[in-house]
Amino acid sequence: MKIDDNDVMSSSLQNIARSGTGNSAARPSSSGATGGAPSDAVDLNSHSRVIADGLAAGENARAGRIEQLRQLYVDGQYSVGAQELSSSIINAHLSGG
Repeated sequence: MKIDDNDVMSSSLQNIARSGTGNSAARPSSSGATGGAPSDAVDLNSHSRVIADGLAAGENARAGRIEQLRQLYVDGQYSVGAQELSSSIINAHLSGG
């Protein structure tokens, strides 16, 4: 999702500037034991490796499938029915893809 509203972006940047940046050691604990308001911050840095691994696995699976289809085509064993092909073309056009 892309937000083009400059007012929203400006107020978001101001909120970030007021709350501090990134992994600050002065951040209140999530239990709220510091007496202040609990923090609404979420740290996703620890999950970035999991996400990267998932993306790589998806790319590897897709590359494997493409290679499998390429080999079938080269061997002359790949064929698509006219009905399946025409349906795919129409659906792609209707969905804007």
